[in-house]
Amino acid sequence: MKTAIYHIRTRCNYSQSMAARELGVSRQMFSAWEHGDKPIPDIRKQTISALFGVPVSILEETDEAAVLSFCDRPMFSTTCQGKQVFSFLPPKKQTRVFLGVPTATRPEEQCKILMSQKAALLEKLDRLFQFDPQRQVDELPDMEWKLSVLSRFASVADAAEAVAPPYRGRLLRFILEQMEILSAMLQGTQLPEQDTWAQQQLLLLRHRWGQINALPDDTSTDAPGHSKNCKPEEILQRIDYWYQKAKRRGADWAQLQWRLNQILEQENTHELD
Repeated sequence: MKTAIYHIRTRCNYSQSMAARELGVSRQMFSAWEHGDKPIPDIRKQTISALFGVPVSILEETDEAAVLSFCDRPMFSTTCQGKQVFSFLPPKKQTRVFLGVPTATRPEEQCKILMSQKAALLEKLDRLFQFDPQRQVDELPDMEWKLSVLSRFASVADAAEAVAPPYRGRLLRFILEQMEILSAMLQGTQLPEQDTWAQQQLLLLRHRWGQINALPDDTSTDAPGHSKNCKPEEILQRIDYWYQKAKRRGADWAQLQWRLNQILEQENTHELD
């Protein structure tokens, strides 16, 4: 069973070395108190009580459930030895309220876990943003779009960073909500707990995506040489016809290339019928 001083120290985000230094004892001595190998002298209980902002009585509590229940309350952020730590009582200097349930993982360790996850995501992004040496020209348009998406995401992150701290979390949750709706649209899934607003957004996105991917009706008419069994030169005539027509209209090159390939795939499908 873990002792009261262990739960209080970890809840306050102190390492054993930090707590021992603040109390003026060795880390080995503090560790002995924390593991119950040695009793905590009464005079030291007073300094521990002041450091963590807890009553002396909780340091003597042997019921682990009671200690955890005590720890489950708002805390106050401060700094110690250049690190963010917490107290159960507001310190004299400027502080902020911290809300969070007691966990077995100290905030410092949680930060390390998140940084490891960030490194893995950056590695994945690096793999996604690679050119295939045999398809560099084909992949140029997609790479430009990928970088544009990444650039917009960086702009959104910059905007979120500029928001006042009390509202930043709300904005980030709102952005995440929008991305989850977009992900559900692309994957053809349903949102787990969607409300009416989210459902409407999902339907609108799916409708828009369907419009973007729909081939124009006139690709099957008015084009010279169109038939279900086109010769190669007739297919080229069709592709060139739509290329010239789209160029005059100022069409997007990447979308035009996609549509021309759709025409080519349709003709190849007819040959297999």
